[in-house]
Amino acid sequence: MRHRDWLRANEDREKLRTRWADYFTTHDVLITPAVPAPAVDDQTTTPLPDRYITVDGEKRPYFDQTAWLNLAGHVKLPAVVMPAGRTPGGLPLSVQIIGPYLADRTVVDVARHLARHLPAPVRPPAFTT
Repeated sequence: MRHRDWLRANEDREKLRTRWADYFTTHDVLITPAVPAPAVDDQTTTPLPDRYITVDGEKRPYFDQTAWLNLAGHVKLPAVVMPAGRTPGGLPLSVQIIGPYLADRTVVDVARHLARHLPAPVRPPAFTT
């Protein structure tokens, strides 16, 4: 990337950071799904352009699963992803808690409080001894 292009992208990022700062003047955190669907089947042998996820019965591009996760990182917002139960078929579900810039402790504290109201995470058999 040329420096000029990076500067333009950085300016857009700073504008987005300002919009997030405005949002957090009236909200402590934002809670979103971590991903738009539960775990997907193993597709490691499928070429990347052919991989997909299924959301509400509709086939979508594989990297659509990062849509919710992409909200925080590039604008330096703290976020935590935590287990939030399972689907009727037993697949894990999770939520993401996003907080304002430099409010890492707030995000962790909200996660701690929310964990009291969510089902306890199930440890995979490989981790139980």
